Amino acid sequence: MHADVGTAIADLYRIFSPYRFGAGARDSGAPVMLGPLEERLLRTLPIRELPADLLVAYARALPYELCAPVSSDLRALLPRYLELFAAGAPDLDPGLMHAFEGLARAGYRDHWSGDEVAALDRFMEALERAAAGDDDRMSRAARLAAAAGRAKIDGAPGP
Repeated sequence: MHADVGTAIADLYRIFSPYRFGAGARDSGAPVMLGPLEERLLRTLPIRELPADLLVAYARALPYELCAPVSSDLRALLPRYLELFAAGAPDLDPGLMHAFEGLARAGYRDHWSGDEVAALDRFMEALERAAAGDDDRMSRAARLAAAAGRAKIDGAPGP
């Protein structure tokens, strides 16, 4: 893994460490539909041991509109999602794109702390630098940035 990406991932783990999966109050308005085993594993496994398939299952179960508890859960899992994405976990892509689209719709850039948004931006920038010269990796990085509302689909800088 590119050193800049590794540093950005370590920063994500530090910034998002206060969040714990399932710590937010649950409401019936926008539940995430997971089986009891998946929910238990997400609550009990150390974040760096969460397998990609479990994170994919969670991301696919996300509602279209993210409520505050779901957003907090996603923040708890975000460093692991991005660590696996940067490592090239291909099965993670559709679920992660869905999750980032939900965050963009929920206006995370306006509602999250400046440190959280900045850490995510640093990761995206490091990922793009690391992908330079590799069309497949650059395409993945550009799609993730677009899903996050950070860039246009063609990879040109966004807001």
